[in-house]
Amino acid sequence: MKKCKKIEENEGDDGEEEEEEEEGGGRRGRRRREEGEEEEGGGEEEEKIKKEEDEIKKEEEIKKEEEEGGRREEEEGGREEEEEEEKIKKDEEEEEEGGGED
Repeated sequence: MKKCKKIEENEGDDGEEEEEEEEGGGRRGRRRREEGEEEEGGGEEEEKIKKEEDEIKKEEEIKKEEEEGGRREEEEGGREEEEEEEKIKKDEEEEEEGGGED
């Protein structure tokens, strides 16, 4: 509201400038008045664009998750193999030690 008052003081009783500030700031307010009905159509386009961007983001997130999931599976698979190998080695060592004691 301070901006509106300053405009009135600096430029006198200029209703247009005050109206622009109330509608959303200088250029944007002026553009809205000039475009009028076109703005409504533009809103639909903006919604479509936003939806498309959201879909793209979702697809990117899915790809990222799939890549990370694949890496995790590889890491987990590798870990499982290592754990199995360690168990086998321990079992073999225990058998050797157990066999030597008998």
